[in-house]
Amino acid sequence: NAPEAQNAVWYMVDSLTYEVKFTNKSESTQSYIYSPKGTETRYFIESKYYPHAIMDTVANQYPKHNITDVYVRSVKKKSTYQARISIRKGFFRKRESDIKLLNFETNGKYIDAQDVATK
Repeated sequence: NAPEAQNAVWYMVDSLTYEVKFTNKSESTQSYIYSPKGTETRYFIESKYYPHAIMDTVANQYPKHNITDVYVRSVKKKSTYQARISIRKGFFRKRESDIKLLNFETNGKYIDAQDVATK
């Protein structure tokens, strides 16, 4: 799918789902997630370009959380934003808790939040 991919790293999400994260030809981070449900593409956004609607939602509704990633998520030709947030504690080694995925329409309208199970 991405012949120009550099620095590709594969992850096993679960027994049927795999993710490959890489640098694309425009030197942006991108990933593909392969599962029985289909392929999901993620285009990661640098923190200086995070949409204000996402930052405002996190600040107002989840004030103790930090944004760890924001990306454009494309599944079956439908694009949305998804933000990963968590509470980070610890001085030298940050531990995350209460991890959530927030979903937004491409116009910035908040859709919903999902809790992420931690190990």
